[in-house]
Amino acid sequence: MPVVLKVDAAAMAEDGFSFGVSENGVWCVEKVPIGYLTGVLYGPSPECLESETET
Repeated sequence: MPVVLKVDAAAMAEDGFSFGVSENGVWCVEKVPIGYLTGVLYGPSPECLESETET
C-alpha cells in the first residue's frame, strides 16, 4: 500500500534546512525530523494523489 508523508517544508526552510532539486524535478532533503511530519495519507486513494496549494 502506498503511503504519502506530509511534511511542513516551509517550517523546515525557516529553520535552516537546505533543499535541492534533482534533474527530474524531485525536491530532496537529507533528512526530515519527525516533528516536521504533519500527516500520513494511505493509498491508493484520491487524497493520496491530490496536491495542495496555498492561496
